[in-house]
Order: sequence, then C-alpha cells, then structure tokens
Amino acid sequence: MIRGFNPSRRLLAIPLGLYFLLSLIYLFAIPVGESPDEPGHLQCVEQVARLHRLPIVDPKPEGKWFTRGYIISGNVCYHMPLYYVVGGSLQRAIASVKGDSLHFEFPPNNPHFIGSGVMFLHEDKTTFWLLPEPATLIGLRLLSIGLGLALLWACYDVARRVFPGQEDTAVLSMTLAAGWPQFVYLSRAISNDVLATALAAGILIVLLQVGRPNRFIGAAALSALAVLTKLSVLFTVGAVLGGWLLEVIILRERKSLYFRALLGCLAVWGIVGTIVMAQPTLRENWRLSAGGFTAVSPKVSTIAYWQDVLKLTLSSGWARFGWMSVPAPLWHAYSWWAGILLAGGAGLAAAWRGQHTKHACLKWLILSLWGSGLLIIFLRINLNRLQPQFRFVLASLPMITTFAAAGLLSWVERRRHQWGRTIIILSALFLFAYNLWLILVIVKSAYGWQLS
Repeated sequence: MIRGFNPSRRLLAIPLGLYFLLSLIYLFAIPVGESPDEPGHLQCVEQVARLHRLPIVDPKPEGKWFTRGYIISGNVCYHMPLYYVVGGSLQRAIASVKGDSLHFEFPPNNPHFIGSGVMFLHEDKTTFWLLPEPATLIGLRLLSIGLGLALLWACYDVARRVFPGQEDTAVLSMTLAAGWPQFVYLSRAISNDVLATALAAGILIVLLQVGRPNRFIGAAALSALAVLTKLSVLFTVGAVLGGWLLEVIILRERKSLYFRALLGCLAVWGIVGTIVMAQPTLRENWRLSAGGFTAVSPKVSTIAYWQDVLKLTLSSGWARFGWMSVPAPLWHAYSWWAGILLAGGAGLAAAWRGQHTKHACLKWLILSLWGSGLLIIFLRINLNRLQPQFRFVLASLPMITTFAAAGLLSWVERRRHQWGRTIIILSALFLFAYNLWLILVIVKSAYGWQLS
C-alpha cells in the first residue's frame, strides 16, 4: 500500500464519475445558446479571438432583452475580461489546429420564446449523440467542465477540514455536488460565471488552511484574478482581509509573519488595481460593472417581490434550465431544499459538538464570513432587479453540501462504518436517476430532440 494513501479515497471515483458522466450527457442534451447570456458571452470571446484585443460592448444591443439584436451583441462585454481572454486564446488555438471559423452564427430566434422558454429554433436531432457545434465551441464547454472540478474539489476539501478524519463525509459532500442538477447544467455553459466560481472555490480552499500566514498572499492573487473575471466576486477580497484579521486576533502568534503577508496582499491588489486604472478598457469595464447594479428597484418594498425572489431562488437552485425558463416541478425543488435544510441543521449540530480548538473556530468563522459575503452580493443584485439565479451564489455549494453530508451521516452514527459507503452509493444512484429523468422528460420536451 502507498504510504499516506487512504483506501477510502477510492470512493472519490463515485462523485468524479458521476460528474463527468452527467456533464457529458448535459453537453449533448442542451442546445447551443440555451444558457443564461451564453450568446453574449460568446460574442466577447470571439472579439478576443478574431480581433486580438480586449472585448468592448460592440455591436451595441438593440431592442428588448430577448430579441436577436440584444442577446447576440456585445451586451455583456462590460464585464471584467479575464474569462474572455482565456476563452478567446483557447478558440484561436483550436482554430489553428482544426481550421474552424472563429465566428459562430446562431440559429434563428424563436418568436415564441416568452411562451416556450426556448431562445432559438434549433434543428431537430435524429440521435441524442449529435453535437452540432464547431470544435471552437466544444473546447469552451470542455474548459467549463474542467473549471467545475474546482468547485467539486472545494466541496470535498471543505468537508475534510471542517470534519477532520471523516472521509465519508467529504466524499458524500462531493457526491451531492456532483449530481446537483443546476451545477452540472451550468458546468457546460459558456459563461464567465464558471471561471469566477472556480477561482472563488480556490480562495475558500486556501482560506481554510488556517495557521499558514503566507497563504493569504496566494488567496489575494486568486481574488485579484476573480475580480478581473467578474465584479460579483469582489466579496472574496473582503473574505481574505476578514480571514486575515480573524486569524491575527484569535491565534495571537507569529504576528510579524501575518503582517508581512498582509503587505504581500496589498501589493498584489495594488498592482492589479494600478493596471485596471491605467488601461482604458479595463477602467471602463470596472466603471460599468460597478455602476450596473447601484440603483434600487421600487418593487423591493413589496412582500410579493421577495416571495418571488425566494421561490425562484429555490427553483433555480435545484433545476431551472435554459434562460431560467425550463424548470423542474416546483415541489421537487421545495422537497430537495427541505431535505437539505434538515440535514444541514443536523450537520451544524454535529460540528458544534465536535472540536472547539482555535483552528476549528477559525474555520467556522471563515465559512460564516464567506456565506455572509455571498448573501450580500445576492441581495444587492436583487435589490436592483429580479435576478434570483443560483449561479450568482454557486460558490456557497461547498458549505451547503458539507453540512448536509455531515447531517445525513450523523443519523447513522452508531452504524457509520456499515452505512457510510451505502449512503454515498445510494445518493449517487438517486442523483443520476433524477438527472436522467430531467433530461428525458423536462429537457427533451423543451428542445424536441429525438432518441434513435
């Protein structure tokens, strides 16, 4: 046996296999352009690939938000551009090998989108295993699937650090995420959210390695990259600073090392901030992104508005595909979240009964800080407009699945060795079967492809 290898880690094959299998199935099941803002994101990627420059809002959006002149435009190119630079570089590399065009022409718009929830008039598929996309688009989707591994690993790593020695909890946490329909669906989307979420997951993994002062410099570098991707993850800068402050106050040791690390963090942020302010396109993107959600909608003063936010958040947090317009039955979402709430409560109780060392307390405080930052960002977006989409808080998944997994296993604590592996396998089978049902019933009905 290899020294240091835990045989129970073989169970990691279950969530990893589940994730890759479901990602592949969703890759074939969801047609191009049927993900939030995907056509707009692709225009920004294409600008980098074709024009060798940072993307700008060009062509300008025209008409209502669901019309072709709006969605197939540079309407989202005001975002910070790191994802577009990465995606455009990848497209150029693929095109140089395959000879594919760097421009993709979307199918005609569906004039009945509002009633059907389907944005484009896709050609009928005679077989499921047909992917009518050029290699340049497939490469972007495979990039997204690869980036999804960061969030998946965060679900495992967070559970392993909050519940040390409980490998089954970590694997179950990873399994719950690997089969979570909304996460797997988004994992093959062409969107800057996938890179922003992956970087956020990496920051959380680093922050939970408490007692290592220099890790804050690495976390600061990842947060700078995250902000260069999308300003909605600006909370990660606050999480790094907050984590540093908590550690200095609670550990009260090696303060000189911590202050050196803080100087390193400030240097990283200062360099990136100087570059942003000095580069005209980056400066303008920062201005537009920062000002895009500052206004407050008058609707937020009504109870009905927040009822809609709650209902649609629960729905989009479970299974709401397309442009958030192809949902699973709402009672499915309510049932899932009720189970997560019950199991998560039991998991929190188990964590409270566990270790009470300074390091353990720091981990809980960092997770609380992380969750608060995500909640503030989500509320800020929805104060401006009705956007209760779970993709904005997808970085909360490691916290949710960690405590849910711990709670599920706490119910069989006395027979944990006997039941732990069984619960992991049963969870994977249930999630695979449910996702398959979603695809064969909900997705197939929406997009109309045929199985041969």
